[in-house]
Amino acid sequence: MPNVEPQKEREELLVRQAEELVFETLYSPVDLSALLATANGRGRIRRVSPAHLYYGLQKLEDSEITTLLPHITQEQWTGVLDLDLWSKDEMSTGAFLYLEGFIAGADDPVARKLIRAADPELWSLLFKRRLRIHQRIEEDEFEGAPEEGERLETPDRAFLLILPEDPEESRRLRALVSRLFGLDPELATILLLEAQARTSVELEEEGYQNCKRRIETAGFQDYFDSFEIFSVLSPDDPLPEKKRESIVELSTLPILRA
Repeated sequence: MPNVEPQKEREELLVRQAEELVFETLYSPVDLSALLATANGRGRIRRVSPAHLYYGLQKLEDSEITTLLPHITQEQWTGVLDLDLWSKDEMSTGAFLYLEGFIAGADDPVARKLIRAADPELWSLLFKRRLRIHQRIEEDEFEGAPEEGERLETPDRAFLLILPEDPEESRRLRALVSRLFGLDPELATILLLEAQARTSVELEEEGYQNCKRRIETAGFQDYFDSFEIFSVLSPDDPLPEKKRESIVELSTLPILRA
């Protein structure tokens, strides 16, 4: 009679190896500090998944993140924003301001990459929530009545921005707006005009739908859709009715006769 124990052990080993492979691929943390320490490691950073990059960033100091940014792709940074900014369908403008704030000290190519990685709606939503925007209509006159507070006139003198009362937030926004105008004044103007013209709800919803599409493409289930899929049904609940699709048009193919 053949000994089944070695066969069973081999099967269990294969199962364990498969489980370990899945874990290392999807969940095992990546030591970004170690990758940054060597030239070979820095070359591998571009192959790190956005999810691994996101979790690895949580362990880095700001100075290390600044060192990391030249080695990541625009798509990776978009993935980090998708995973970090959203709680259900609500975007954290504080988190956005922190992450995109790194453009202030980044070299021009890196800063442009970080700017492009974020949806335009998110930029406009940040400005909508954190700035009071007044467009210039005459040489010394601005639209509306500018409120009291710390002011920032854009480099093209087209807008007067009232910054938040919080000193740190005001400093970050001043640096961010100045850098944005320095790199792409046309885009900066469009983003401020969008912030004026559109509602916060509209901007946030469009940003959420963009994020949702990317997240689902990456294999993550949307928060709200998951409720419909994984919600518990009572045995007494009726099964959903089948949808009977009506025939749109009859076939024009000839009938096969015996």
